[in-house]
Amino acid sequence: MKLVPSFLKNEIANRPNLLKILDNIGWLFFDKAIRFSVALLVGVWVARYLGPEQFGILSYALSFAAIFSIFADLGLKGILVRNLVNKPEDRDTLLGTAFVLQVIGALFAIALLNMTILLLRPNDNLTRIIVSVLGFSLVFRSSQVIRCWFESQVQLKYVVWVENVIILFIAAIKVALIIQKAALITFAIVNAVEVALVLLGLACIYIKKSHSFARWKIKIDTGKQLLKDSWPMILSGASVLLYMKIDQIMIGELMSQKEVGIYSAAVRISEIWYFFPIAINTSIGPMLYRLRETNRQLYHSRLGKALKLMIWMSVFIAIAFHFLSESLIGVLYGHQYLDSAAILKIHIWAGIFVAVNNTSWNWYFAENRQNIAVLRVVIGLFINVLLNYALIPKHGGIGAAWATLITRSFVGYFGHLINKKTRPVFWIITRSIIKNPVR
Repeated sequence: MKLVPSFLKNEIANRPNLLKILDNIGWLFFDKAIRFSVALLVGVWVARYLGPEQFGILSYALSFAAIFSIFADLGLKGILVRNLVNKPEDRDTLLGTAFVLQVIGALFAIALLNMTILLLRPNDNLTRIIVSVLGFSLVFRSSQVIRCWFESQVQLKYVVWVENVIILFIAAIKVALIIQKAALITFAIVNAVEVALVLLGLACIYIKKSHSFARWKIKIDTGKQLLKDSWPMILSGASVLLYMKIDQIMIGELMSQKEVGIYSAAVRISEIWYFFPIAINTSIGPMLYRLRETNRQLYHSRLGKALKLMIWMSVFIAIAFHFLSESLIGVLYGHQYLDSAAILKIHIWAGIFVAVNNTSWNWYFAENRQNIAVLRVVIGLFINVLLNYALIPKHGGIGAAWATLITRSFVGYFGHLINKKTRPVFWIITRSIIKNPVR
Protein backbone atom coordinates (compact mmCIF):
# COMPACT_ATOMS: atom_id res chain seq x y z
CA MET A 1 0.00 0.00 0.00
CA LYS A 2 2.95 2.34 0.52
CA LEU A 3 3.56 2.21 -3.22
CA VAL A 4 -0.05 2.97 -4.18
CA PRO A 5 -0.88 6.59 -5.18
CA SER A 6 -3.09 8.39 -2.65
CA PHE A 7 -6.02 8.83 -5.05
CA LEU A 8 -6.17 5.03 -5.50
CA LYS A 9 -5.42 4.18 -1.89
CA ASN A 10 -8.76 5.55 -0.70
CA GLU A 11 -10.60 3.50 -3.32
CA ILE A 12 -9.14 0.14 -2.33
CA ALA A 13 -8.34 0.58 1.36
CA ASN A 14 -11.73 -0.80 2.44
CA ARG A 15 -11.82 -3.69 -0.01
CA PRO A 16 -9.96 -6.53 1.73
CA ASN A 17 -10.41 -9.07 -1.08
CA LEU A 18 -9.00 -6.67 -3.65
CA LEU A 19 -6.13 -5.85 -1.33
CA LYS A 20 -5.27 -9.55 -1.00
CA ILE A 21 -5.35 -9.97 -4.78
CA LEU A 22 -3.16 -6.91 -5.38
CA ASP A 23 -0.75 -8.03 -2.68
CA ASN A 24 -0.59 -11.49 -4.24
CA ILE A 25 0.01 -10.05 -7.71
CA GLY A 26 2.71 -7.79 -6.29
CA TRP A 27 4.55 -10.73 -4.76
CA LEU A 28 4.21 -12.76 -7.94
CA PHE A 29 5.60 -9.90 -10.00
CA PHE A 30 8.50 -9.65 -7.58
CA ASP A 31 9.02 -13.41 -7.95
CA LYS A 32 8.96 -13.31 -11.73
CA ALA A 33 11.18 -10.23 -11.85
CA ILE A 34 13.86 -12.20 -10.00
CA ARG A 35 13.37 -15.16 -12.34
CA PHE A 36 13.49 -12.83 -15.34
CA SER A 37 16.76 -11.29 -14.16
CA VAL A 38 18.34 -14.65 -13.39
CA ALA A 39 17.23 -16.06 -16.75
CA LEU A 40 18.80 -13.13 -18.56
CA LEU A 41 22.02 -12.90 -16.58
CA VAL A 42 22.73 -16.53 -15.75
CA GLY A 43 20.61 -18.50 -18.20
CA VAL A 44 22.05 -16.61 -21.16
CA TRP A 45 25.56 -16.95 -19.73
CA VAL A 46 25.07 -20.72 -19.51
CA ALA A 47 23.85 -20.78 -23.15
CA ARG A 48 26.88 -18.78 -24.33
CA TYR A 49 29.25 -20.97 -22.31
CA LEU A 50 27.81 -24.25 -23.59
CA GLY A 51 27.40 -23.10 -27.20
CA PRO A 52 24.49 -24.00 -29.50
CA GLU A 53 25.22 -27.75 -29.67
CA GLN A 54 25.59 -28.52 -25.95
CA PHE A 55 22.88 -26.00 -25.09
CA GLY A 56 20.73 -27.87 -27.60
CA ILE A 57 21.34 -31.15 -25.76
CA LEU A 58 20.37 -29.57 -22.43
CA SER A 59 17.27 -27.94 -23.95
CA TYR A 60 16.28 -31.22 -25.59
CA ALA A 61 16.58 -33.04 -22.25
CA LEU A 62 14.66 -30.34 -20.37
CA SER A 63 11.85 -30.48 -22.94
CA PHE A 64 11.82 -34.26 -22.80
CA ALA A 65 11.53 -34.31 -19.00
CA ALA A 66 8.88 -31.56 -19.06
CA ILE A 67 6.63 -33.67 -21.29
CA PHE A 68 6.58 -36.47 -18.71
CA SER A 69 5.99 -34.06 -15.81
CA ILE A 70 2.26 -34.23 -16.52
CA PHE A 71 2.21 -37.68 -14.93
CA ALA A 72 3.82 -36.20 -11.82
CA ASP A 73 1.43 -33.24 -11.68
CA LEU A 74 -1.69 -35.27 -12.64
CA GLY A 75 -3.45 -32.06 -13.65
CA LEU A 76 -4.34 -31.46 -10.00
CA LYS A 77 -3.23 -27.85 -9.55
CA GLY A 78 -6.36 -25.97 -10.61
CA ILE A 79 -8.68 -28.66 -9.19
CA LEU A 80 -6.89 -28.66 -5.85
CA VAL A 81 -6.91 -24.86 -5.52
CA ARG A 82 -10.63 -24.74 -6.37
CA ASN A 83 -11.46 -27.46 -3.82
CA LEU A 84 -9.35 -25.83 -1.10
CA VAL A 85 -11.23 -22.57 -1.70
CA ASN A 86 -14.69 -24.17 -1.71
CA LYS A 87 -14.07 -26.82 0.98
CA PRO A 88 -11.54 -25.44 3.47
CA GLU A 89 -12.68 -27.91 6.13
CA ASP A 90 -11.27 -30.76 3.98
CA ARG A 91 -7.80 -29.20 3.76
CA ASP A 92 -5.79 -31.99 5.36
CA THR A 93 -7.52 -34.75 3.40
CA LEU A 94 -7.17 -32.90 0.11
CA LEU A 95 -3.49 -32.07 0.64
CA GLY A 96 -2.50 -35.51 1.94
CA THR A 97 -4.31 -37.40 -0.78
CA ALA A 98 -3.04 -35.11 -3.57
CA PHE A 99 0.54 -35.43 -2.29
CA VAL A 100 0.46 -39.25 -2.40
CA LEU A 101 -1.14 -39.22 -5.85
CA GLN A 102 1.59 -36.95 -7.19
CA VAL A 103 4.43 -39.04 -5.71
CA ILE A 104 2.98 -42.19 -7.29
CA GLY A 105 2.52 -40.34 -10.58
CA ALA A 106 6.12 -39.12 -10.46
CA LEU A 107 7.52 -42.62 -9.97
CA PHE A 108 5.48 -43.82 -12.95
CA ALA A 109 6.72 -40.85 -15.00
CA ILE A 110 10.37 -41.58 -14.19
CA ALA A 111 10.05 -45.20 -15.32
CA LEU A 112 8.24 -44.24 -18.52
CA LEU A 113 10.68 -41.42 -19.30
CA ASN A 114 13.72 -43.69 -19.04
CA MET A 115 12.17 -46.38 -21.22
CA THR A 116 11.21 -43.85 -23.88
CA ILE A 117 14.59 -42.14 -24.13
CA LEU A 118 16.27 -45.56 -24.31
CA LEU A 119 14.13 -46.42 -27.33
CA LEU A 120 14.72 -43.05 -29.02
CA ARG A 121 18.44 -42.64 -28.28
CA PRO A 122 19.91 -46.13 -27.63
CA ASN A 123 23.42 -45.03 -28.63
CA ASP A 124 23.41 -41.50 -27.19
CA ASN A 125 24.70 -42.06 -23.66
CA LEU A 126 25.15 -38.38 -22.78
CA THR A 127 21.60 -37.38 -23.68
CA ARG A 128 20.16 -40.42 -21.90
CA ILE A 129 22.08 -39.65 -18.71
CA ILE A 130 21.01 -35.99 -18.70
CA VAL A 131 17.37 -36.95 -19.34
CA SER A 132 17.52 -39.47 -16.49
CA VAL A 133 18.97 -36.92 -14.06
CA LEU A 134 16.30 -34.35 -14.92
CA GLY A 135 13.62 -37.04 -14.84
CA PHE A 136 14.55 -38.00 -11.28
CA SER A 137 13.65 -34.48 -10.16
CA LEU A 138 9.99 -35.14 -11.04
CA VAL A 139 9.46 -36.83 -7.69
CA PHE A 140 10.12 -33.50 -5.97
CA ARG A 141 7.36 -31.74 -7.93
CA SER A 142 4.97 -32.84 -5.18
CA SER A 143 5.90 -29.46 -3.67
CA GLN A 144 3.10 -28.15 -5.90
CA VAL A 145 0.61 -29.48 -3.34
CA ILE A 146 1.97 -27.15 -0.65
CA ARG A 147 2.09 -24.31 -3.17
CA CYS A 148 -1.59 -24.89 -3.96
CA TRP A 149 -2.47 -24.36 -0.31
CA PHE A 150 -0.81 -20.95 -0.17
CA GLU A 151 -2.32 -20.07 -3.55
CA SER A 152 -5.84 -20.93 -2.31
CA GLN A 153 -5.27 -18.59 0.64
CA VAL A 154 -3.91 -15.83 -1.63
CA GLN A 155 -0.66 -15.95 0.38
CA LEU A 156 1.93 -16.61 -2.26
CA LYS A 157 4.44 -14.24 -0.70
CA TYR A 158 5.76 -17.14 1.40
CA VAL A 159 6.26 -19.25 -1.70
CA VAL A 160 7.97 -16.32 -3.43
CA TRP A 161 10.50 -15.90 -0.64
CA VAL A 162 11.39 -19.59 -0.57
CA GLU A 163 11.65 -20.03 -4.33
CA ASN A 164 13.65 -16.87 -4.92
CA VAL A 165 16.21 -17.60 -2.24
CA ILE A 166 16.73 -20.98 -3.88
CA ILE A 167 16.83 -19.48 -7.39
CA LEU A 168 19.57 -17.04 -6.36
CA PHE A 169 21.50 -19.80 -4.61
CA ILE A 170 21.32 -22.05 -7.67
CA ALA A 171 22.26 -19.12 -9.93
CA ALA A 172 25.40 -18.56 -7.88
CA ILE A 173 26.28 -22.24 -8.24
CA LYS A 174 25.82 -22.06 -12.03
CA VAL A 175 28.10 -19.05 -12.23
CA ALA A 176 30.72 -20.97 -10.25
CA LEU A 177 30.34 -23.91 -12.61
CA ILE A 178 30.91 -21.67 -15.63
CA ILE A 179 34.02 -20.18 -14.06
CA GLN A 180 35.29 -23.68 -13.25
CA LYS A 181 34.47 -24.82 -16.82
CA ALA A 182 32.22 -27.60 -15.59
CA ALA A 183 30.86 -30.36 -17.80
CA LEU A 184 27.35 -30.32 -19.26
CA ILE A 185 26.05 -33.06 -16.94
CA THR A 186 26.80 -30.86 -13.92
CA PHE A 187 24.25 -28.27 -15.04
CA ALA A 188 21.61 -30.97 -15.31
CA ILE A 189 22.36 -32.12 -11.76
CA VAL A 190 22.05 -28.55 -10.46
CA ASN A 191 18.64 -28.19 -12.14
CA ALA A 192 17.45 -31.35 -10.37
CA VAL A 193 18.81 -30.14 -7.01
CA GLU A 194 16.85 -26.89 -7.41
CA VAL A 195 13.53 -28.76 -7.56
CA ALA A 196 14.43 -30.77 -4.43
CA LEU A 197 15.35 -27.62 -2.49
CA VAL A 198 12.01 -26.00 -3.39
CA LEU A 199 10.15 -28.95 -1.84
CA LEU A 200 12.27 -28.74 1.31
CA GLY A 201 11.84 -24.97 1.60
CA LEU A 202 8.07 -24.99 1.12
CA ALA A 203 7.74 -27.80 3.66
CA CYS A 204 9.62 -25.71 6.24
CA ILE A 205 7.41 -22.65 5.62
CA TYR A 206 4.25 -24.77 5.84
CA ILE A 207 5.35 -26.06 9.25
CA LYS A 208 6.39 -22.58 10.39
CA LYS A 209 2.87 -21.31 9.62
CA SER A 210 1.61 -23.68 12.35
CA HIS A 211 0.49 -26.41 9.98
CA SER A 212 1.46 -30.05 10.39
CA PHE A 213 2.04 -32.79 7.87
CA ALA A 214 1.05 -35.26 10.58
CA ARG A 215 -2.55 -34.08 10.19
CA TRP A 216 -2.61 -34.88 6.50
CA LYS A 217 -4.95 -37.74 5.66
CA ILE A 218 -5.24 -40.11 2.75
CA LYS A 219 -8.71 -41.14 1.64
CA ILE A 220 -9.36 -43.39 -1.32
CA ASP A 221 -12.70 -41.74 -2.05
CA THR A 222 -11.06 -38.31 -2.12
CA GLY A 223 -8.34 -39.63 -4.41
CA LYS A 224 -10.93 -41.09 -6.78
CA GLN A 225 -12.81 -37.79 -6.88
CA LEU A 226 -9.63 -35.79 -7.49
CA LEU A 227 -8.64 -38.09 -10.35
CA LYS A 228 -12.18 -38.04 -11.72
CA ASP A 229 -12.07 -34.23 -11.82
CA SER A 230 -8.49 -34.02 -13.04
CA TRP A 231 -8.31 -36.70 -15.75
CA PRO A 232 -9.35 -34.18 -18.41
CA MET A 233 -6.57 -31.93 -17.13
CA ILE A 234 -4.09 -34.80 -17.40
CA LEU A 235 -5.02 -35.27 -21.05
CA SER A 236 -5.15 -31.58 -21.86
CA GLY A 237 -2.01 -30.89 -19.82
CA ALA A 238 -0.15 -33.65 -21.64
CA SER A 239 -1.31 -32.22 -24.95
CA VAL A 240 -0.32 -28.68 -23.96
CA LEU A 241 3.14 -29.76 -22.82
CA LEU A 242 3.58 -31.83 -25.95
CA TYR A 243 2.71 -29.02 -28.34
CA MET A 244 4.82 -26.59 -26.29
CA LYS A 245 7.86 -28.89 -26.11
CA ILE A 246 7.52 -31.31 -29.01
CA ASP A 247 8.98 -28.74 -31.40
CA GLN A 248 12.37 -28.96 -29.69
CA ILE A 249 12.18 -32.77 -29.59
CA MET A 250 11.27 -32.93 -33.30
CA ILE A 251 14.01 -30.47 -34.28
CA GLY A 252 16.47 -32.69 -32.42
CA GLU A 253 15.22 -35.79 -34.21
CA LEU A 254 14.73 -34.27 -37.70
CA MET A 255 17.60 -31.75 -37.75
CA SER A 256 20.43 -31.50 -35.19
CA GLN A 257 21.13 -30.58 -31.57
CA LYS A 258 22.70 -27.33 -32.77
CA GLU A 259 19.38 -26.38 -34.39
CA VAL A 260 17.68 -27.16 -31.07
CA GLY A 261 20.05 -24.73 -29.35
CA ILE A 262 19.36 -21.97 -31.90
CA TYR A 263 15.60 -22.49 -31.59
CA SER A 264 15.67 -22.74 -27.78
CA ALA A 265 17.50 -19.43 -27.46
CA ALA A 266 14.65 -17.68 -29.29
CA VAL A 267 11.98 -19.56 -27.33
CA ARG A 268 13.50 -18.63 -23.97
CA ILE A 269 13.33 -14.94 -24.81
CA SER A 270 9.87 -15.29 -26.34
CA GLU A 271 8.45 -17.06 -23.28
CA ILE A 272 10.29 -15.10 -20.61
CA TRP A 273 7.44 -12.59 -20.16
CA TYR A 274 4.79 -15.29 -19.63
CA PHE A 275 5.03 -14.63 -15.91
CA PHE A 276 2.72 -11.61 -16.38
CA PRO A 277 -0.42 -13.58 -17.28
CA ILE A 278 0.52 -16.37 -14.87
CA ALA A 279 0.92 -13.93 -11.96
CA ILE A 280 -2.35 -12.13 -12.66
CA ASN A 281 -4.43 -15.23 -13.37
CA THR A 282 -3.08 -17.15 -10.39
CA SER A 283 -4.22 -14.31 -8.15
CA ILE A 284 -7.65 -13.67 -9.65
CA GLY A 285 -8.61 -17.35 -9.93
CA PRO A 286 -9.88 -17.79 -6.33
CA MET A 287 -11.81 -14.50 -6.63
CA LEU A 288 -13.52 -15.63 -9.85
CA TYR A 289 -14.44 -18.98 -8.29
CA ARG A 290 -16.22 -17.18 -5.45
CA LEU A 291 -17.95 -14.66 -7.74
CA ARG A 292 -19.21 -17.52 -9.91
CA GLU A 293 -21.27 -18.66 -6.91
CA THR A 294 -22.41 -15.25 -5.65
CA ASN A 295 -22.59 -12.72 -8.50
CA ARG A 296 -22.64 -14.05 -12.06
CA GLN A 297 -22.80 -10.62 -13.68
CA LEU A 298 -19.76 -9.34 -11.83
CA TYR A 299 -18.01 -12.67 -12.50
CA HIS A 300 -18.37 -12.25 -16.28
CA SER A 301 -17.37 -8.60 -16.09
CA ARG A 302 -14.17 -9.32 -14.15
CA LEU A 303 -13.26 -12.20 -16.47
CA GLY A 304 -13.78 -9.98 -19.52
CA LYS A 305 -11.63 -7.21 -18.07
CA ALA A 306 -8.86 -9.70 -17.24
CA LEU A 307 -8.93 -10.98 -20.83
CA LYS A 308 -8.80 -7.45 -22.24
CA LEU A 309 -5.77 -6.68 -20.09
CA MET A 310 -4.03 -9.88 -21.20
CA ILE A 311 -4.70 -9.25 -24.90
CA TRP A 312 -3.45 -5.69 -25.12
CA MET A 313 -0.48 -6.29 -22.84
CA SER A 314 0.66 -9.24 -24.96
CA VAL A 315 0.15 -7.34 -28.24
CA PHE A 316 2.35 -4.50 -26.98
CA ILE A 317 5.07 -6.94 -25.89
CA ALA A 318 4.91 -8.82 -29.20
CA ILE A 319 5.37 -5.63 -31.22
CA ALA A 320 8.32 -4.53 -29.08
CA PHE A 321 10.10 -7.90 -29.18
CA HIS A 322 9.45 -8.27 -32.92
CA PHE A 323 11.35 -5.09 -33.80
CA LEU A 324 14.10 -5.60 -31.22
CA SER A 325 14.77 -9.27 -31.98
CA GLU A 326 18.16 -8.85 -33.69
CA SER A 327 19.45 -6.53 -30.99
CA LEU A 328 18.23 -8.79 -28.17
CA ILE A 329 19.77 -11.94 -29.62
CA GLY A 330 23.03 -10.22 -30.50
CA VAL A 331 23.52 -8.60 -27.10
CA LEU A 332 22.37 -11.55 -25.02
CA TYR A 333 23.57 -14.64 -26.85
CA GLY A 334 26.24 -13.37 -29.25
CA HIS A 335 26.95 -13.94 -32.93
CA GLN A 336 26.74 -17.75 -32.72
CA TYR A 337 22.98 -17.46 -32.02
CA LEU A 338 22.11 -14.74 -34.58
CA ASP A 339 19.85 -17.14 -36.53
CA SER A 340 17.57 -17.13 -33.48
CA ALA A 341 16.36 -13.60 -34.32
CA ALA A 342 14.22 -14.68 -37.29
CA ILE A 343 12.62 -17.39 -35.12
CA LEU A 344 11.93 -14.92 -32.32
CA LYS A 345 10.10 -12.54 -34.68
CA ILE A 346 7.50 -15.23 -35.38
CA HIS A 347 7.39 -17.07 -32.06
CA ILE A 348 6.77 -13.94 -29.96
CA TRP A 349 3.27 -13.51 -31.46
CA ALA A 350 2.17 -16.86 -30.04
CA GLY A 351 2.31 -15.22 -26.61
CA ILE A 352 -0.95 -13.38 -27.31
CA PHE A 353 -2.83 -16.67 -27.46
CA VAL A 354 -0.93 -18.11 -24.50
CA ALA A 355 -2.07 -15.18 -22.35
CA VAL A 356 -5.68 -15.55 -23.54
CA ASN A 357 -5.65 -19.31 -22.98
CA ASN A 358 -4.17 -18.93 -19.52
CA THR A 359 -6.95 -16.54 -18.53
CA SER A 360 -9.72 -18.63 -20.09
CA TRP A 361 -8.76 -21.60 -17.90
CA ASN A 362 -10.22 -19.67 -14.97
CA TRP A 363 -13.56 -19.87 -16.78
CA TYR A 364 -13.20 -23.63 -17.30
CA PHE A 365 -12.41 -24.25 -13.63
CA ALA A 366 -15.12 -21.89 -12.37
CA GLU A 367 -17.72 -23.55 -14.62
CA ASN A 368 -16.36 -27.04 -13.85
CA ARG A 369 -16.03 -27.71 -17.57
CA GLN A 370 -12.40 -28.70 -17.72
CA ASN A 371 -13.49 -32.10 -19.06
CA ILE A 372 -14.70 -30.58 -22.34
CA ALA A 373 -11.46 -28.66 -22.84
CA VAL A 374 -9.67 -31.87 -23.75
CA LEU A 375 -10.85 -32.09 -27.36
CA ARG A 376 -9.64 -28.57 -28.18
CA VAL A 377 -6.20 -29.21 -26.75
CA VAL A 378 -5.80 -32.68 -28.27
CA ILE A 379 -6.72 -31.34 -31.72
CA GLY A 380 -4.14 -28.59 -31.16
CA LEU A 381 -1.52 -31.24 -30.45
CA PHE A 382 -2.24 -33.07 -33.70
CA ILE A 383 -2.13 -29.79 -35.64
CA ASN A 384 1.22 -28.96 -34.08
CA VAL A 385 2.81 -32.34 -34.76
CA LEU A 386 1.62 -32.37 -38.37
CA LEU A 387 2.81 -28.81 -38.98
CA ASN A 388 6.18 -29.49 -37.36
CA TYR A 389 6.62 -32.64 -39.42
CA ALA A 390 5.83 -30.73 -42.60
CA LEU A 391 7.73 -27.51 -41.87
CA ILE A 392 10.84 -28.43 -39.84
CA PRO A 393 12.67 -30.45 -42.55
CA LYS A 394 12.28 -27.56 -45.02
CA HIS A 395 12.49 -24.50 -42.79
CA GLY A 396 14.09 -25.67 -39.53
CA GLY A 397 13.39 -23.52 -36.48
CA ILE A 398 11.41 -20.95 -38.49
CA GLY A 399 9.00 -23.69 -39.55
CA ALA A 400 8.63 -24.80 -35.92
CA ALA A 401 7.89 -21.20 -34.90
CA TRP A 402 5.08 -20.95 -37.48
CA ALA A 403 3.71 -24.30 -36.29
CA THR A 404 3.69 -22.96 -32.72
CA LEU A 405 1.93 -19.72 -33.67
CA ILE A 406 -0.81 -21.49 -35.64
CA THR A 407 -1.34 -24.12 -32.95
CA ARG A 408 -1.57 -21.66 -30.08
CA SER A 409 -4.01 -19.46 -31.99
CA PHE A 410 -6.27 -22.49 -32.32
CA VAL A 411 -5.94 -23.68 -28.72
CA GLY A 412 -6.13 -20.22 -27.16
CA TYR A 413 -8.92 -18.75 -29.29
CA PHE A 414 -10.52 -20.47 -32.29
CA GLY A 415 -10.73 -23.89 -30.63
CA HIS A 416 -13.35 -22.65 -28.17
CA LEU A 417 -15.85 -22.75 -31.05
CA ILE A 418 -15.71 -26.55 -31.37
CA ASN A 419 -18.12 -27.27 -28.51
CA LYS A 420 -21.29 -25.24 -28.00
CA LYS A 421 -20.73 -25.35 -24.23
CA THR A 422 -17.41 -23.51 -24.59
CA ARG A 423 -18.54 -20.93 -27.12
CA PRO A 424 -19.46 -18.43 -24.37
CA VAL A 425 -15.78 -18.00 -23.51
CA PHE A 426 -14.98 -17.49 -27.22
CA TRP A 427 -17.46 -14.59 -27.33
CA ILE A 428 -16.16 -13.17 -24.05
CA ILE A 429 -12.66 -13.14 -25.59
CA THR A 430 -13.96 -11.63 -28.84
CA ARG A 431 -15.86 -8.86 -27.05
CA SER A 432 -12.75 -8.15 -25.00
CA ILE A 433 -10.86 -7.56 -28.25
CA ILE A 434 -13.36 -5.36 -30.09
CA LYS A 435 -15.18 -3.53 -27.30
CA ASN A 436 -15.71 -3.29 -23.56
CA PRO A 437 -15.90 -6.54 -21.61
CA VAL A 438 -19.19 -8.22 -20.77
CA ARG A 439 -21.20 -6.23 -18.28
